[in-house]
Amino acid sequence: MSDIIKVNNLSKSFKEVNAVDNLSFSVPQGSIYGFLGQNGAGKSTTIRMLMTLIKPSAGDITIFGQDLRKHPNDILRNIGAVIERPDLYKYLTAYENVALFAKLSRVSVHRKSIMDLLDRVGLANWENSPMQIFLRV
Repeated sequence: MSDIIKVNNLSKSFKEVNAVDNLSFSVPQGSIYGFLGQNGAGKSTTIRMLMTLIKPSAGDITIFGQDLRKHPNDILRNIGAVIERPDLYKYLTAYENVALFAKLSRVSVHRKSIMDLLDRVGLANWENSPMQIFLRV
């Protein structure tokens, strides 16, 4: 199985603060990973670098076998991320939220694709339920 993401010696500094310091990891294709840690551990900063929202101070990022610095548009058109807090429409169903965000992203998806995604995150049985039952806002 090949790695879909490779990060080597990634660092990001903001003035005197090292937000990310020499981080290396890889994510095998087909895996689901998350970042866990205390506030200020560098989770959001790392994801922002992976999404090209901020530039690394040092290090290399390869996604889909391509250098992120050289091929950002090719890479980013095939990925998405929720940074900080997921914003969902609480009165729409799980299915309707996914369909809406696909449409807003100009992605054509079929019912089966949406159901596969909902199944992957454990929401397939809740496809017709408003998201407000999951959100405590």
